[in-house]
Amino acid sequence: MIFDWNNDRDRVVERISEIKTDLKIILKTKNDPFFLEWWLDHHENIVGKGGIVIFDNESTDDEVMSIYKKREGELTVVRFSGLHNRIHDSSLFPELYQSLQKSCQFYCFLDTDEFMMRTDGETWSANYKIIEFLKSNFSSGARVFNTIWLYNQIGSRNIFCCGSDPMAMNDGLLHGKPIISSDTVIHEFTNHNMQLRPEHIDGVAPYEIFILHYTRLSSHQRIRANMEKLLARGAVSASMTPEDISKMDCSKFDDPNVFFYASEITARLSNRDLFSSESEITPGAMILHEDGMVSFFGASEKDMFKSYIYSQEEGANLIRARYSPVFLA
Repeated sequence: MIFDWNNDRDRVVERISEIKTDLKIILKTKNDPFFLEWWLDHHENIVGKGGIVIFDNESTDDEVMSIYKKREGELTVVRFSGLHNRIHDSSLFPELYQSLQKSCQFYCFLDTDEFMMRTDGETWSANYKIIEFLKSNFSSGARVFNTIWLYNQIGSRNIFCCGSDPMAMNDGLLHGKPIISSDTVIHEFTNHNMQLRPEHIDGVAPYEIFILHYTRLSSHQRIRANMEKLLARGAVSASMTPEDISKMDCSKFDDPNVFFYASEITARLSNRDLFSSESEITPGAMILHEDGMVSFFGASEKDMFKSYIYSQEEGANLIRARYSPVFLA
């Protein structure tokens, strides 16, 4: 069955609390059939079925509902209403965060286009080795693990943009999703690393855990996802087309995200063909091979990457300096 957060809260909390796992991954999703089943298969290999909790922001897509039906009994699926990002504010969902602290050692919130993996620049994996890494560094004092976003190269599932100098990695570090230990109490909105209070940035663990961010794999998926975000903010109506949104005057909105989402829709409308093409590796990129090996465009990319992931003290200083709190009404 699919639970409803407003009506079944006690049952949801009980279910999450009774399933003990090392790591829980909470999926925040809405109407995203393109990634959903692939996402589930990928992360079940890391945490098992019991380690996944889905918070669905009132999906209506038939394919999404079919996937939930097919996996009924295996997954914890919870419908919740309101602005999707409210779930990242622990003061608005205290029972959820308390149940996570009781039932796992670590937890992380991801979107449907975000896929967790671990790499040292030589090999990569998306399995139990992630949990081994967390436990080992927890023993060394790490309490919050700052993952790094890696954007996919246009049209590719296995080529990612790492850049050839450290500046190119900084954005991915700031916007990566934190993995939080259950003995760390978060009292504020926390979605990205740069929204963590500076005192939570301990700089202990190296940056071996990455979030593969597939923003350039399907133009249709990105357009739809951004339309859902604009609808949730009341910036557009359900009757509007992507073409309508591309002509919209965004200056009348106070929320800067409205401009961002509308601009991305416009950009995706103009380069749809690029998304469907196969990619070849380009400068500033790396490949995650099926056999678990990693290769880079050149030596400069590899040297920079391996140096960056073991420069956690410098990274911690960057995140603290760019602290960007979010306050939801």
